[in-house]
Amino acid sequence: MLFWIFVFLIGMLVVFLISRLNKMDESLSRVISWSVILLILLLIPSIGAWENNLLKEGKEIQEIKSNLQEVNELQYDENNSLVTSKNIETATIPISEYARNLISYEDAMLVDKPTLLVFYMDWCDWCKKLAPSIPILKEKFDGKLNIVMINGEDARYEDVVKSYEINGYPTLLLADLKQGLYHKIKVDYYYDNSHNNYDINRLKAYINDYLNKSESFNKKKLKSIETKKVVKEYPTITKENKTVQNSRPAPSEYAQNLISYEEAMKSDKPAMVFFYVDWCGWCKKLASSVPILKEKYYGKLNIVMINCEDKKYEDLVKSYGVNGYPSLFLADFKKETSEYIEDASNYYNIDKMENIIDSYLRKRN
Repeated sequence: MLFWIFVFLIGMLVVFLISRLNKMDESLSRVISWSVILLILLLIPSIGAWENNLLKEGKEIQEIKSNLQEVNELQYDENNSLVTSKNIETATIPISEYARNLISYEDAMLVDKPTLLVFYMDWCDWCKKLAPSIPILKEKFDGKLNIVMINGEDARYEDVVKSYEINGYPTLLLADLKQGLYHKIKVDYYYDNSHNNYDINRLKAYINDYLNKSESFNKKKLKSIETKKVVKEYPTITKENKTVQNSRPAPSEYAQNLISYEEAMKSDKPAMVFFYVDWCGWCKKLASSVPILKEKYYGKLNIVMINCEDKKYEDLVKSYGVNGYPSLFLADFKKETSEYIEDASNYYNIDKMENIIDSYLRKRN
């Protein structure tokens, strides 16, 4: 629009000059005419570029206003829980229902577009908290980003889970499926402990940064896994067969045969402190190795199990900074020190756990 206004004004100037030039000397008139034409040719690209910059700045200002509006939409309900105008709440339906309206992993591999991979399990409470934000992310990044949800208990994707080295849920990855590269989002960073929910606006901002300058993000090469020729049959998760999958005893049953935290603090021996919740499938899996470790390190190491849903340990859980389950710490109460066993993939390999504990005991001695 500005460009055409400029052309109109120049045209009016030319008409005016022609009317004046008729009264001037012919040679002078020719010099002025060519000078005006040259000036117009030089200014046209500059005016076009100026108009494009104005339009670009206008779009950026509009986007900033949009982002500010999203931040201003944050509200807190009567229980002081984080909500938004889109009503982010813990999922009350199976998380797999959210996955039905998304592109499949196989189809996403055929599309030349970044992909957000969401690895989840239906029984996982943290996954239930995150799931309702998926439709909002889909709407926000429609056309720019594919979103794929993968159930970690679906045998069809067993090799996919292994190739991305998934060892906890939920796990969020920003992936370039064509090149086999991915960037892991530190999902715990986006959990607002004070309001017991995920901060959807901060997560959106992070994803937006990735889409605009992905080359500046650290990426990992997809691990090559040989696909099994025979895929075992795996039933659809229902209320009936879920009890079969989680048929291991609850961790609290193992805790009954162990020393209490208060007793461990009075002992001269170090302790492995195991934070758990009874509904967590990974906690059940890890708890089954506790009797083995207890026998192996009898007289050298105490093992303590803390139920994070037990109100009497609420302050203790906070003091250790626990924000996921299971969490393991090696503690020396006499020296008032503790070490977090960070790599959760070690939790479920008894040999690796023994190596970690042996190394800790050697250092202590």
